[in-house]
Amino acid sequence: MRTTPERLGRAACLRCGLVRRRQLPLPEEQRAIFDEAYSLFAEKPTAHLRERQAAMAAWVVEALAGFRPTSMLEFGCGDGSLLEALGAMLPGVSLRGIEPAPRSVAEARRRGVHVSMGFAEQLSDGRADLCLSVNVIEHVPSPVDFLCSMRNAVSSDGQIAVVCPDGDVPNYELLFYDHLYSLGRNALETLCARSKLAVLRTQKAPTTLGPFQIMVARPMRDGEQPQPAIEPEGDHIVAAKDDYLVTWSRLEGILRERIGGATSIVVFGNGDVAALLRVYAPAVFALAAACVIDGEPTVDCFFDLPLRSYSSLRSPRVIVLGIRPGNQDGVARRLNADGHRVVRWDDVVPA
Repeated sequence: MRTTPERLGRAACLRCGLVRRRQLPLPEEQRAIFDEAYSLFAEKPTAHLRERQAAMAAWVVEALAGFRPTSMLEFGCGDGSLLEALGAMLPGVSLRGIEPAPRSVAEARRRGVHVSMGFAEQLSDGRADLCLSVNVIEHVPSPVDFLCSMRNAVSSDGQIAVVCPDGDVPNYELLFYDHLYSLGRNALETLCARSKLAVLRTQKAPTTLGPFQIMVARPMRDGEQPQPAIEPEGDHIVAAKDDYLVTWSRLEGILRERIGGATSIVVFGNGDVAALLRVYAPAVFALAAACVIDGEPTVDCFFDLPLRSYSSLRSPRVIVLGIRPGNQDGVARRLNADGHRVVRWDDVVPA
């Protein structure tokens, strides 16, 4: 939830569709992000997170297509809640994780999850049948080095599974400064070939999880040299992502028109999309008297705004949705039925 005044500065490959930061940070600069101030997965898992991790675990197990590891190692495991969900689905599996953010490691250890603190290349404690990473590879300065670390940590007949945002579909991952890369299937397969990994399968995530993908691979065998089949669509992907970024640059003007003459609004949501509205539509966000969410908040504020329960609203308000475009239709219908004037923007920014 931290912001930076620097430009995104994206560059793209017209052949495979990969998009990355034009100026990549030094490894130590990127690592510094995951310091004591890094708060993602730093608190006790909420019921909503538990539910999401259970859905993520079910998808990962499905993508393994019958492969059942006896040991598992997650790179960038956060608070260990996904490992716990996977352990519930795969009884008896040995679970370990490695995570660089100190507060996340502390929370995982508090609940008894076996987590080491550090980065992938610092791992030195043995191998696992399955090496897993979820939403990590887009953060690392060198995806090839990261995949090689996973390959080196997996048993000879084991598999790796990499989950990351679906880079074949323009989505808000492009707006995160610490996302150094946006990777579609072509780019992932190319990186695997360079890392001596043979891709077994790729899948898109269920719509309930959002725009993500999973790639399952194994170490190449002696003499094996599979080549990724690059489909001629990289230029179309790049053009779509360029249009997507332009759309976000126009969003504030559109939202100002839709709120009309309202001088006070409420923002529904307190996640990453609401934080993006704060950055990309600052004049609109400045009109917010509070943020609201379903259920009772566990904290009092979202940035400098009060964070309250949606049920606390006692009169009709102008509510700007700060949630994923793909979820806005159902929420808007419910809030409109309660008498509020809901400002949605899923017709502007694609889901």
